[in-house]
Amino acid sequence: MTVISILKHEAGKYRELHEEMVRRYEGRVIVMKDGIVIGAYDDERSAVIETRKTHPMGTFFIQRVSRDYVTPSMTLHSRSLPPSQPHA
Repeated sequence: MTVISILKHEAGKYRELHEEMVRRYEGRVIVMKDGIVIGAYDDERSAVIETRKTHPMGTFFIQRVSRDYVTPSMTLHSRSLPPSQPHA
């Protein structure tokens, strides 16, 4: 599967489960992989930094959960660190 197809699949699963996601995670940023939530965070930055410790970039989907359904957008990031992240 390509990165785009993985993200489209996860976005579709998010759409299917939107009502449940709102009940459980409203206002949080979730990380999905293989159709299940593997993490919930306060912000996108934390979601990326923590998830990439155990999962390669491009293999998971990040979305802020909101009662007002918004079609997930696809933002593809390179393998570089998020802005302001100190290099190890």
